[in-house]
Amino acid sequence: MNLTAAVVRATKIAGSAPAFVTTAFPVFFLKRGVSGPSLPAVEKADRAQWLKKKNLINAYSTFLKKDVKTLANNFERDIHKINPEFFIGMYPTPRNWVTKEMAYSFGSGKMPMIMFATDGYEGGAEWRIPDEPEKLYEDLGISCLYAGGFLFGFYGCESLMVHLPAVCQKCSGYWLYRMPMLWGGPRAGNLAEGTEDEYWQSIKNANDYIDSASVVVEDLRKTHIAVQKWRLLDPNALLYGSHPRELPKVHFRGRQDFLIYGRENSKVTAIVRFYR
Repeated sequence: MNLTAAVVRATKIAGSAPAFVTTAFPVFFLKRGVSGPSLPAVEKADRAQWLKKKNLINAYSTFLKKDVKTLANNFERDIHKINPEFFIGMYPTPRNWVTKEMAYSFGSGKMPMIMFATDGYEGGAEWRIPDEPEKLYEDLGISCLYAGGFLFGFYGCESLMVHLPAVCQKCSGYWLYRMPMLWGGPRAGNLAEGTEDEYWQSIKNANDYIDSASVVVEDLRKTHIAVQKWRLLDPNALLYGSHPRELPKVHFRGRQDFLIYGRENSKVTAIVRFYR
């Protein structure tokens, strides 16, 4: 599947405390009908305590959340007005009030957002990813496709070949950082283990396995009772490109069902020969 995504990076927003920036503070009072000389002149460092003493801290937090939600809703609307099938992604996983409000807006429309997660970012891979992560976010009102993250500085090439398929069994996919480290130019940081070519080969091998028929059939067996007893005729078949395959002979009497699995909009041609 080819994805095109706008990634919203929110790493500069730290902590869970409301922002007491110069612009937001007076706007809060202007919207409450306070203006001119009546606007409170409070230094930024003192605003949190001042609002608490005035019993306004909860109202101020609500005002900021609504403001962030409005900005995020407008961003989502403008993007999908141009392309309704455009994915909006978020990095990192929402952990504070700002990123959570953004995630609610980005993941509440017809298109799910892509969650560029960091649970197994620096090691642990699939073991650090919660079970059914997308359902956890769905319960919070966030519709998302969860992608597990991998840092090249923490995962060697052989390790990636093992963990990429395992992560894809728990969520919708994976993402890798930083890709320029494999492009032959100067890079900030070192690969954990292996050469650039070895990393590319490991990623290809992992993708081939993820796209293999055996993995797809195992996924089908988890959800479709009728498929549980089916026999896989070609465990090495891939689900992309043009790959002619000759399947083994099948002996049967009466009815025989065959399942051909392919990508959406892909053209599949099957030639069946009968022998007596």
